[in-house]
Amino acid sequence: MGEATFAGWMEDVSEALAIAQAVGRRTLVISTSTGSTLTALTLYGRSAEGVVGTIFVAPNFRLRKRKTGLVTWPGARLWLPLLIGRERGFTPANAAHGHFWTSRYPSVALLPMGKAVRVLAARDPGLLKTPALFVFDDRDALVDHARTREMAALWGGPAEVFAVETGPDDDPGHHVIAGDTLSPGMTAPVAAKMIAWAQGLDRAS
Repeated sequence: MGEATFAGWMEDVSEALAIAQAVGRRTLVISTSTGSTLTALTLYGRSAEGVVGTIFVAPNFRLRKRKTGLVTWPGARLWLPLLIGRERGFTPANAAHGHFWTSRYPSVALLPMGKAVRVLAARDPGLLKTPALFVFDDRDALVDHARTREMAALWGGPAEVFAVETGPDDDPGHHVIAGDTLSPGMTAPVAAKMIAWAQGLDRAS
């Protein structure tokens, strides 16, 4: 993970969209966390052609804690390991969490994420016309969804906010808001909303 770059991530997203557009008639992009940051940035370019809608799940448009915001600062690769350590990690909540997530990684792996957030913050969301659905829990411990609401309000195309409240048996950090691994109680309602919203795109087209 320490070898990843912002440019490499952007290339990956553009390549994935090109494949989707080559094999499908229309493209709906569903992204989560920093994947949403990269998706939003990609929508400013030609790769957005043919994308009929995008769903942002717990999108990372601004980090919540001031300390984590340090990764968005220029030059962080030089001093970040000295400040927060060479590695970061967490204890998996269950076996599936440990299997599907990378629980320990070099701290410099955070830097491409920080750059993506910083680059997006300098862009005008009013220029983006792709219909968008924003799905999140305001209590998210990682991401500041006050910024998500600002993005939705400034969005240049049709935009809808779907705020959820994860339950006691779901992700205690309120960031992974659906999925059997951390938030099984939310999978059905979140999926139902996504499907209904996507069907609305069909009716509007």
